[in-house]
Amino acid sequence: MCPFPYLLLLMLIGLVAAVPISFNLTLYGTYNQFFMYYTKIQVGTPALPYTVIVDTGSSDLLIPGWGCQDCPGDPNSFYAASNSSTSAILPCGSKFKCSGCSPGNNQCQFQVGFVGISEGALLGSDLIQIQNTPIPAPFGAIINISMGQKRSAQMAKRAVEQGFYPSGIWGLAYQPLVSSGAESVLDQIIGKNGVSDVFSMCYHESGTGGTLSFGSIVPYYSGSIQYTPLTQERFYGVEVLDLQVNDESLNIKPPVYNTKNCIVDSGTPVVTLPVEVYQHLQKLIQSNCSKSQLPGFCDTAPGKSLFEGVCFNISDLSPFPNLSFTLRGGLKLNYPPEAYLRPLWSCEHGGFGLAIESDSSGFGTVLGLSLLQPYVTVHDRANKRIGFGVSKNCPNE
Repeated sequence: MCPFPYLLLLMLIGLVAAVPISFNLTLYGTYNQFFMYYTKIQVGTPALPYTVIVDTGSSDLLIPGWGCQDCPGDPNSFYAASNSSTSAILPCGSKFKCSGCSPGNNQCQFQVGFVGISEGALLGSDLIQIQNTPIPAPFGAIINISMGQKRSAQMAKRAVEQGFYPSGIWGLAYQPLVSSGAESVLDQIIGKNGVSDVFSMCYHESGTGGTLSFGSIVPYYSGSIQYTPLTQERFYGVEVLDLQVNDESLNIKPPVYNTKNCIVDSGTPVVTLPVEVYQHLQKLIQSNCSKSQLPGFCDTAPGKSLFEGVCFNISDLSPFPNLSFTLRGGLKLNYPPEAYLRPLWSCEHGGFGLAIESDSSGFGTVLGLSLLQPYVTVHDRANKRIGFGVSKNCPNE
């Protein structure tokens, strides 16, 4: 019998296998409602749905665990390993970084720290459904939450008042940031079934929803993608060279922006600057008050400006200056007034707040969600770079 049909079949199988696979997920939420975006996944067998914040500044997958008293959502939907036929308890041992061990079954307990939030979780493994594809991966079932920072509590309160708050969080940074020391869910997706080591995001122009793609670059942008090299593989670290106000430089040397951390983070709702940079920015903007009276920046009482977290009613944003960040490689990210003046969580009585904060914690520079929204962001981990393109026609459903 001629082997040709068999060889042809093998060739066709090879061609199919060589085609890169991507997973495309819908992003939900709006900045002005949640100050973050989230997506939907399913966990366990039978699969239960969970909404998880998409956060490129952490690496844990966390969902509410059975019995959690502080978790948002319906307690009857919280994850219980005993209700899933594909679950596994991951025990204490040298492989994981455990803060405690559960009596009886020796399950690893670990702590997760975010800015202003501390969460305790139990380490387990189960099937994570990503676009109907089951992926076995470790994750944390949250057993307690403590909100120690005013901003975090205000954000949660504002979102809950809107009638909904995402039940968990999905960190898409590198494995060294996984709090338990286990593998990350992202690492379980990447490299499996032909999925390339890249993911990308875009946000709808209305500010509502967007698209998250694993293994490919979303095509919803105009012009080209401009890249800057990654400086670390924990967070998505970049190097800021300058910050300009209407093209006038702050004249601060690059090490001030980058000495500690300088990262791109979809999970931080605003831009955070080192104290020295923040003070220079305030000084430069307010030095121009004689040329243009800017509500909230000019003619305010001492300690009562936008820079001090006070909200103002602003009817016209056109007189306000454009800000821009220059990154290594000549990449420039614009930060226009409509992006840095927002109805923030702190504006309980209406008005606009400043979506730029001074980094009192000493962490460093964070290029947060308010800056990222107008862009497609490409996390090209394979080539150790991150790219930006001006978003256009990004779908939101």
